[in-house]
Amino acid sequence: MGSIKEIFLAIIVLLCISGIATAGFYAIDTTTPSIVPESKSDEATGYDDESFEANKLGQWQIALEKAELAIMVDEMFGTAWNNKGVALHGLGRFEEAITAYNQAIKVTPWYVLPYANKGLSLYELGRYDEAVLAFEDAISIWPERCTYYKYMGDSYYANGDNQAAISAYTHALQITPGCEGVQEALDYVLNQ
Repeated sequence: MGSIKEIFLAIIVLLCISGIATAGFYAIDTTTPSIVPESKSDEATGYDDESFEANKLGQWQIALEKAELAIMVDEMFGTAWNNKGVALHGLGRFEEAITAYNQAIKVTPWYVLPYANKGLSLYELGRYDEAVLAFEDAISIWPERCTYYKYMGDSYYANGDNQAAISAYTHALQITPGCEGVQEALDYVLNQ
């Protein structure tokens, strides 16, 4: 198994490859320490690694099954709960994904990805106010991630709050001037 940073990078790649997130959303800020939950069980870690690989390939059902095996071995394994959520999201089972992300948050409240992923699932369900709150939680953990503000802005816009969307997009650009998709989103809202 790789280092924590390698695992974190792999999770980000998974989310980008799977279409759950864009590359800009999960781009690594190398100045920010990345902390990924680990299991004390090699068996749970093995299942979780298999879940991750299956998610990366879009093999959602296999990923779900492997994540569930990891959780059966170590129910406090936040990464496995998050990977279960990713698989459920990929299967279009957004409510169940949210439940998995909530469990990941419960066992590892300092782990940022379940908050952001929960926001994506809430957005897919049209629950934009709740998505905003999930992105705010992600921002409270990793405030220098411009793309969390971008997705929060998208949620505000989808909910009809153009001013809040403009504010979120503007803040994202202040953090990272070239933040992927933000200038286009801001220009679109400003031209409404």
